[in-house]
Amino acid sequence: MGDGHAPIVKTVNLRKYYLAYKIGILDRLFGKKPAWVRAVDNVSIEIEEGETLG
Repeated sequence: MGDGHAPIVKTVNLRKYYLAYKIGILDRLFGKKPAWVRAVDNVSIEIEEGETLG
């Protein structure tokens, strides 16, 4: 790390959201919208050659 080489994997401010579709029939009838579930929010990572993640 920090030896001047460029990372082989890099992500900046990664965000991944999923729609939560599990709402009941009454919720749908009355117009309730599915909610967004955040899997990751604002994640940044760099992996350089020879490094592992885990």
